[in-house]
Amino acid sequence: MKLSPPDRCQAKPSEEGYILVAVIFMLAIMIIALTVAAPKIAKSIQRERELETMHRGKQYSRAVKLYYKKFGAYPANLEALVHGLEHLLGTHFLDARVYFMSDLPAHAQAGDVLRICAVAFGLCALATLYPAWRAAGTQPAQALRHD
Repeated sequence: MKLSPPDRCQAKPSEEGYILVAVIFMLAIMIIALTVAAPKIAKSIQRERELETMHRGKQYSRAVKLYYKKFGAYPANLEALVHGLEHLLGTHFLDARVYFMSDLPAHAQAGDVLRICAVAFGLCALATLYPAWRAAGTQPAQALRHD
């Protein structure tokens, strides 16, 4: 005895595809809404970045003024400004008792950069092996079949 699927699972020929059309229509509306909203969001992000940059500039200006008041001359470079402010404020930037290093390294060595790039490239290449191995075992016709 062969059981047939319930009638409610089979769509009438005149009703086929309406859900797909509705989904495509909703996606089109969402894309249009995102197209309208994207420039506004980008402008808002840019405005926040500019405000942060202005705030940092005011902090640098204040630091230079404090240095000039204390020492009567402008700092020769950023390191002199930092050391002068440390002396003025009675604190130490990146204190060795708190942090593992007492100074920020400001130079990059070519060997280190090349080694890091090589390791990153190797990890990326290695990360592609498993998906490629799985895809190689899949028959294209079976992957497209929905039964």
